[in-house]
Amino acid sequence: MLQAAAEGAPGQWALLGPGQEALPAGGELHRLGEVRDVSPWLLAADALVVPSEWEARALVVQEAMAAGTPVVARRVGGLPDLVDGVGLLVEGDDDLVVGPLARAVTATLEHPDRAAAAAARARQRAATWDGLEESATRWTLRYRALSDVT
Repeated sequence: MLQAAAEGAPGQWALLGPGQEALPAGGELHRLGEVRDVSPWLLAADALVVPSEWEARALVVQEAMAAGTPVVARRVGGLPDLVDGVGLLVEGDDDLVVGPLARAVTATLEHPDRAAAAAARARQRAATWDGLEESATRWTLRYRALSDVT
């Protein structure tokens, strides 16, 4: 994402999460480090960008979708299952993904009506998922069923 920002993808860039100590900051790029509650950031963001090489089922993507924040992500792991049809997915290996990510972010920012429609669809999809209590109950029942087998 640093390279995408450097290549002119528009906007202010806020990097949230651990492991940013070696990354440059300044100008349009703000290193915020680990943030316990991402909700205010997601609500204020014009888009969530997930450049990860691999994600099984990224919680932050689910949180962004529930918040109605447009998502731009790489087509890796379980992200297509979450984002396909309600956000922008980009292809590319590490060296080749920067341009497509930057273009997808630019498209999101330049077409807020399309981004808002996709975000509304994402919010609807997220509303169909189990909440924390339902998920905990479901997993507890599964583990109990497995322990009864042995």
